[in-house]
Amino acid sequence: MNLKLEQLSAHLSRHLLPAYWVSGDEHLLVQEATDQIRATALQRGHNERHSFHADTGINWAEVYNLTQSLGLFSQQQLIEVHLGTRRPDRQGNDILEGIISNAAPDTVLLISSTQLKAGDKKKSAYQALQQNGATLETPTISSTQLPQWLEQRLRQHQLTASQDALALLAERNEGNLLAAAQEVEKLALLFPQQEITPTHIQTAVGTSSRYDSFDISDAILAQDAPRALRILRGLEEEGEAPPLVLWALRRDCRVLLALASGTKASDYVHFSKQNKYQQVAQRLGARTLMEAMAQTALVDQALKGLLPGDAWQPLESLVLRLCGRPLSRQHERI
Repeated sequence: MNLKLEQLSAHLSRHLLPAYWVSGDEHLLVQEATDQIRATALQRGHNERHSFHADTGINWAEVYNLTQSLGLFSQQQLIEVHLGTRRPDRQGNDILEGIISNAAPDTVLLISSTQLKAGDKKKSAYQALQQNGATLETPTISSTQLPQWLEQRLRQHQLTASQDALALLAERNEGNLLAAAQEVEKLALLFPQQEITPTHIQTAVGTSSRYDSFDISDAILAQDAPRALRILRGLEEEGEAPPLVLWALRRDCRVLLALASGTKASDYVHFSKQNKYQQVAQRLGARTLMEAMAQTALVDQALKGLLPGDAWQPLESLVLRLCGRPLSRQHERI
């Protein structure tokens, strides 16, 4: 069966299945879901816990042997398999399938991983789990969804917040869901059962955004100039190397210019982003994108010290051009 995150608490109050697979790219949400399942298993007597991690190597034979060694006086056990970004090899898949298909009554298997791809879901272990356990794919919280997520999180702590406060809290924690959750907990301790205002945020919350160069690409695809500049400035504050930022932007320029010139998107980008790249290429047009490519050369010269000033100002101008913002006058700080 498939479970949604919001269904998990009600499900666990009634059931504890032999196997679960929790996946997603928001580490906080995966961690909280697995914590709930683990706590329920412990409450129901699964006190013998075994944990395996793919980053240190998984002995699949040992995993299998644990499920075969239960005797009359054995304790109920919880077997956790933390895959992270990795996936079971053929031996691991076959062993997991066997464990799930022939679930021992005293064992709960808990698997966690990053977001699953279509190919992962075709593997026999995943298919067996659909029949004999539950899969739970945690959502990815986008920047536009973050205020609503924060509002729900605040409500769990008996807090309310003004829209301005939610917007400010989201902006200061964009890109770091764990930091956002921690800030909500801090607000609950400092201002219990109050309506949170921007003043509360300014008093209690530090800036905790964490970005990488590819986040700018997402903002460009959304044509969201304020967010793109906010990410760029966050990278500057965090000490990101300007050449890495330029590399990501130059790649986007090349892809968009190729698309504007009639090349198929499938030749350059993953299918999940093809439509977005194509739309932006059509919106900006070949002339603007050729100008952007020329601008990357100026940024490169600034990086090499051949032009006065640092590279961050021309990087801002490049980002604005790719977001379709007019460059006829000096842009305002957003």
